[in-house]
Formats: sequence, C-alpha cells, structure tokens
Amino acid sequence: MGTCSYYGVGAYKRPLEDAASSRVRFATEALAFANIPGDDTLATLRELSQGQAARVHGPLWKQGAPRDLGAGWDFDDVRDHYVETLYGVRADHLRAYDPARHLMLGRAAVAETMAAAFARWRSAGSACRGALVFTLRDLRPGAGWGVLDDVGRPKSALHGLASAWQARSLLLTDDGLNGVTLQLVNDPAEAVTGEVELKLFRDGQVVVAEGRAPVTVAGHSVTAVPAQALLEGFLDINWAYRFGPPVANVLWAGWRNQQGELLSERLMFLPTVAGLQGQELGLSAQAQTQADGSRRVTLSTQRAARGVHFEAEGWVADHEWFDLAPAASRTVVLRPSGAKVRAFRGLVQAINGLAPAVISGGA
Repeated sequence: MGTCSYYGVGAYKRPLEDAASSRVRFATEALAFANIPGDDTLATLRELSQGQAARVHGPLWKQGAPRDLGAGWDFDDVRDHYVETLYGVRADHLRAYDPARHLMLGRAAVAETMAAAFARWRSAGSACRGALVFTLRDLRPGAGWGVLDDVGRPKSALHGLASAWQARSLLLTDDGLNGVTLQLVNDPAEAVTGEVELKLFRDGQVVVAEGRAPVTVAGHSVTAVPAQALLEGFLDINWAYRFGPPVANVLWAGWRNQQGELLSERLMFLPTVAGLQGQELGLSAQAQTQADGSRRVTLSTQRAARGVHFEAEGWVADHEWFDLAPAASRTVVLRPSGAKVRAFRGLVQAINGLAPAVISGGA
C-alpha cells in the first residue's frame, strides 16, 4: 500500500492480522478509536450532566463520540467490535446491563489492539517504517480520538502504545499455523547478547512447558524466534490446529541480557474454548507514601492478571493496563492528577479477575 492513511485495524474493523497483510509502508494516520477516558474525566461528565452518571448510551456521551461524516456508525461501535473480537462478549449487552464492565473492557480492548498493531509493524520482515496514531489529545471531555484526555491525562490507549514502543522490546505475534513468534526489537546501535525464555501456563498458574535459548540481537534490528523452537516436541501453542483441547491459556516470554537483567517481558492470553472468564487471581496491592506525596504501589498476583489497572479518582498511575505474570510483582507510582490533592484510596483490578482488590496503606 505504500504511504497512506490506514484504518483497516480500527474504523473498518479488520482483524489484527490486517495490520501486517496490508503491507503499509508508513501510516500517516492510523488506529482511531473512541478512547474511553479515566475516572477524573468521567467525574467531569457527571458534573456536566448535573450529577448523573456518564452513561455510555446516553445523549451526553454520544455527543462526544467521534464519527465519520455520513457514516451510520461511530467510533464507539468500532471499539465495541474489538471488545467482542478479543473477549468473546456481547458489547451491547454490557452497555445496557453492566456499564462499568463495558467501560473496563472498552479501555482494555483499545490498549491491546493498538499494542498488537504495532507488534505487527515492528516485527522482523515487516514493510512498515512507522505510523502516526490519530490523535494526541481530546478537545473536550469524553471518549474522543485522543490518547490523552482534554486536560492531558493518559488514557488506556497511551499505556498500550507505550508498552509496544520501548526501544528494546519483546513483542509477540500470533502467526496462525506457524504458531507464536517472539519478536526481539533492538532499536539502539549496540547489539544485545543474552537469552530468551518461555513458559506456558494452564489455569493461569500451572507451568506445563518451558524452555530457553541464547540469542544475540544486532543493533537497529529485529530478531524473530519461533516459540516452538524453545520447546521440546510440538505443541499447538496458539490452538491453531485444534486436534484437542488447548494446551495452555497463558504464554509468558522474557528477554534477558548477559547479566541476567530482564530487558523486556510479554504475556499472551491464548485462545480457549471458554474465552474470557473471571477467576480469583490472588491480586493484591500495598501502597507507601513517598516524600513528594506520590504513592508507590506494589502489586502481586498468584495467577496471570490481564489488563491490570487502577480505580483511584484524583490520582493517575505512571503505568497501567499491563499484564502481570503468575507469582510476579510490579511497582507502580500514582500521583495526584490535579492541583487539589484528594485523600488516597483506590482499587486495583484485572479484566480476568472476579473482583477488584483494595489498595492497602498509603493513606
């Protein structure tokens, strides 16, 4: 396609593989969605609607949903399409009967879809040399095209993009009958010598296969490593052949340098018969107050947690909408989102969890 505006993944609801099969050389604009803002912007919408909740099917919400002129759909509909594609749920049912979960899965779907598109574009052998995401910032409160809201706070889209834009990044692509491929992206000039490792989990917790191998990635390059090459014997990792039940539901991959430092890691939630289901994850969060008034929150989980995010009105996290590996922990900093500092209280949740966990400490 050469240099072009590309909305195959996005407005035209093409599958994620279309980002690669369309062979875009450079996307001058791409990946437009009605990106749902955070809790602070929803509070602003609540004030504008005289205390009413920001209902995703209400007139005020729809006034802010972008659309193409003359189109019989808007970009809320586009986002909902990928919610259904990724998670196997009825978005219209969620919108009507469980609007809170509709918002949560909508935010998660945009983050995952944008990260997946860039994983394709940054892969070994890709013809793409870059893409400009449409757009940077909203002009008014609501679910606009911006990856930042109208006052510059990050939305889930920005976190998804940031995870795929790291200078040294391990990305994962589902290549159908060719299985899953680890894409080791090394943008700096210096080569990296180290190893890659892989684990497959059943029930988000039990290791059923694992492997590792040495690897050297030259500077300014991408090295593709088939996941199958790290394992003994054939496994239908991404359940493409379907001669039996899925062997696992979560894949974790890590890339380390010679010193053993983890440069990048990535989870892939694999196709299963049941699709997205809630589990008791053992997710917990402990906050500590820092000298500058921020809160340092340490997260841990027993099972793989998908789309980890915070519900803390008045506070903004430096990282969220990420996946957390089984028995892993991660530290995230939350800072006040405005000049007026609110009392610190909040929840942490994953889209595959049964219920959110209260963030303890940090008051």
